[in-house]
Amino acid sequence: MSDQKLNRREFFHKTGRYSLTSVLALNFGFGISQLVKADSSKMALIYATRYGATKDTVLWIKSGLQRDVELLNIEEVTDFQALATKYDYYVVGSGVWRGIHEKLVAFLSSESKALQGKVLGSFVVCGSTAATESGKRRIDGYLKQIHSPLGYKPTFNTHFGGRLSVEKLTEADKQALTRFYQVYLNKALESWDRTEPSKAQLYGMDLQQFFDG
Repeated sequence: MSDQKLNRREFFHKTGRYSLTSVLALNFGFGISQLVKADSSKMALIYATRYGATKDTVLWIKSGLQRDVELLNIEEVTDFQALATKYDYYVVGSGVWRGIHEKLVAFLSSESKALQGKVLGSFVVCGSTAATESGKRRIDGYLKQIHSPLGYKPTFNTHFGGRLSVEKLTEADKQALTRFYQVYLNKALESWDRTEPSKAQLYGMDLQQFFDG
């Protein structure tokens, strides 16, 4: 589940982004659901992935959304400025490999002004869990790497378990992880899968509630 929920009117009130249509609808007594039906806003889900777990998570998130959403791999983006102005709302997420993907951080940093009030949510896909205090701190640190360039904390923020497939690793990554497992975890490198399809779909449903009111 996302960490907090905010309905559409509250979001616009906090960001100061009432459109003329929104103002007229609210002043003349139209319900939020009526307003949303007439809403043609465009949404993009921007992600950064290394070995595919984050891409799979993004597809599960999309399955919980009952609206059109563009899925964009940050590695394939060539024009940050155009991307930051093309959509009305954004959700951004990254896998973790020595931190959040550098190109995603660069996008958020360079286009922070254009993205003010437009990023609804953020997420990370990682090996850490919130079951321990140290795990919570690591996850919070990863999310902060996304929020700091923006200058604000989006409404819907969460984390998902990742996946490690040893056979898919590059030789350099395999050597680095082997050393990490030996030195810090005192065990042999092995594959694991902690991805969370159901949790990701529920996150998409949380996002959908924003548009449903």
